[in-house]
Amino acid sequence: LVLAMGTEVSRAREALDGLWSVIRQLAEEGPTLDELERARNIARGSLAMARQRSATRATELAFYERYGMPAHRAREMAARALESVTPDDIRRALGVRMDRGVPVLAVSE
Repeated sequence: LVLAMGTEVSRAREALDGLWSVIRQLAEEGPTLDELERARNIARGSLAMARQRSATRATELAFYERYGMPAHRAREMAARALESVTPDDIRRALGVRMDRGVPVLAVSE
């Protein structure tokens, strides 16, 4: 999970507090079905755009060749996995991540 935002340095604490509030809410309640579908649409679009680049396609082909799976099969599995995610899956995954305490904060001016 990667979250990114931009803000003025003077508002960094306020922005970070707001971000953590949203993360905690998602970990407790999970996303709505509408939010989940929007996230799926973003993921589908990002994957399609990434695959337009030659370097991404070559990396993907090399990776799947190395691990013995045809790229088209891996893409089908990824698409099925994306469609099978539920709000409870998101809630559980965020809960596990929150329990581990693994956030990384990078601040740049």
